[in-house]
Amino acid sequence: KTQTGHFMFAEGNYLPANTQAVLLSPLFTTSSASIVQPCSLTFYYHMYGGNMGTLTASIVINQTTSMVFSVSGNQGDMWMPAIAPLPAFQGQSFQIMFTAISPNTIQAGGDIAVDDVSFSATCCQD
Repeated sequence: KTQTGHFMFAEGNYLPANTQAVLLSPLFTTSSASIVQPCSLTFYYHMYGGNMGTLTASIVINQTTSMVFSVSGNQGDMWMPAIAPLPAFQGQSFQIMFTAISPNTIQAGGDIAVDDVSFSATCCQD
């Protein structure tokens, strides 16, 4: 979305049905006092094409995955903002996982991209 940095991209054409591309963040470690609710994951996504799949965002805490965002289908040829509220996780290490899932059929699909990933200011206050 912005002119700086890099974006993440999953090609969606002619893949086997329900193929997944997974991006898992590094492990974030927080102190018991550093996370203040409400806390949100924010990012932009781009999903454009005739046979579009699904994008999900999840938080992984202690090897337990909780989906916090999901969108499917063609969203138009534009970057869309997303705000995903996160569950309470004070004092716990966590990861963010983005998953792009191809549609149920093998045919020309669409591409999924994610950019400008960050946490709301309320996530890490000391």
